[in-house]
Amino acid sequence: YTYNLSLGGANGYIITNGLTFNATEETTVYDIVVAQVDIYNVSGNITGLTDLTGVTLAYTPDSGASTVYTPIVTIDEVAFTYSVDLEAGIEYTISAEGVNDYEILTNTITIGSADETDDVDFTPKPLYNVTINAIGLDATQQSELSLIFTNLNEEGYSYDFTDINAVSLRDGIYTV
Repeated sequence: YTYNLSLGGANGYIITNGLTFNATEETTVYDIVVAQVDIYNVSGNITGLTDLTGVTLAYTPDSGASTVYTPIVTIDEVAFTYSVDLEAGIEYTISAEGVNDYEILTNTITIGSADETDDVDFTPKPLYNVTINAIGLDATQQSELSLIFTNLNEEGYSYDFTDINAVSLRDGIYTV
């Protein structure tokens, strides 16, 4: 059998001699080498949002970095702050879930050999005006028309419009 190895409950430590073990009749012993990684705290404010309910942040290491360290982000929804321990010298990409209409424009960070402060700034994604041609509807019918655009790429995300002259959507594929 082939076994995948992982190290739990020991953030700041990694297995350095491979994450798989092939057990055979001849190979039944495997010495696991554990090493400490240099991690430092990064904390800061979360700006650009009015509510952090359901928001999560993820710090993903560059795919070329040979690390198995997994950062754990803590968010204080009341104070609009976050904290995460990152491995020094590795570039991380910052991503978020639960904030479909916003993006993090400055979304990479590489820290040195000390704790750092760095804010995560959310910016609204661009909106584009949509022209609705309600052919066959008179002005009264158009004023009573309500449209719901459901984003096909993001489950459960939709926009309601009661004024067909004020429809603005961000990039996406929608059903009406």
